[in-house]
Amino acid sequence: MLKYFKERGLKVSETLCKHLFQKDKKRTYKSEKNKQNRDDRIKKKTNDREKSIKALSDATDYYPGGFNN
Repeated sequence: MLKYFKERGLKVSETLCKHLFQKDKKRTYKSEKNKQNRDDRIKKKTNDREKSIKALSDATDYYPGGFNN
């Protein structure tokens, strides 16, 4: 990062550099956390969908009025 600023003729203090690194670290952490949350939601929806499909297929054992036979 320092090389980038030097190439453009910008003077950067150590404090600014630390601040920018911290911001980048927070951004990266937040991005990874959001991705994990998204993946977890997708996995849950997939499991719920599979359970729903299985529940529908299990309903074939139900015969309304079947106890009268």
